[in-house]
Amino acid sequence: MFDIGEIVDGKYRVDGVCCDTGGMGQILFVTQLIDPPEHPLVLKYCRNQDNEQLKRFRREVRLLSEFSGNSKVVQIWDKNLDAEPPYFVMRFYADGDLMKIAVQLTARFKMRPEPIAAGSGTNAGGACSHDVEAVS
Repeated sequence: MFDIGEIVDGKYRVDGVCCDTGGMGQILFVTQLIDPPEHPLVLKYCRNQDNEQLKRFRREVRLLSEFSGNSKVVQIWDKNLDAEPPYFVMRFYADGDLMKIAVQLTARFKMRPEPIAAGSGTNAGGACSHDVEAVS
């Protein structure tokens, strides 16, 4: 949806594709045009224009925003949920793409469908999540 060199929302220049494997969005390398930070940034936008998918994307970004300051959750640098398409910007972490290490994670961890109890870890405020448990 965005081309390399394109300016998003008057604030970010698209420098390339970071990840194109997600079901709902695409992640792009971007440069902040005014007062850029020293660390690289990525922008995730909702490429699916289905109304339900847009609502889900916006809801997930709002939930992420509620965890501002929590070191266990990615921090949102900027967002515009009213933009077409909606997006958010976060710091790029070279080791942050779990798909690159999915095989190792699958062998080492198992998912449990029970929600984490409200107030524990990253689940403050009762947001739904799945428990990940290390396998011995």
